[in-house]
Amino acid sequence: MPTVSALKKWGNSQGVVINRKICEQSGIQIGDSIDIYVNNRNEIVISAKAAKRYSRSPRKITIDQLFESYEVDGSGYQPNEPDWGEPVGAEIGW
Repeated sequence: MPTVSALKKWGNSQGVVINRKICEQSGIQIGDSIDIYVNNRNEIVISAKAAKRYSRSPRKITIDQLFESYEVDGSGYQPNEPDWGEPVGAEIGW
């Protein structure tokens, strides 16, 4: 049984809202890629490609693990305080 949907403005584009029942029947889920084209009989054809789904949560890492291999000029990253020069006004000395 056909479902009626309206073409709506969505930002600078147009969008069609797909009824939940249609999504359930076709297996379409949020994040899936949808190919839309017009066939030679001037009919709109929609086909869906399932997005890659992950069965487990992503691995958690610390900030130290994230940056352990970060290198600048091959010497490894070493944080340092930039030299701003001598105070020239009423700055507070640390």
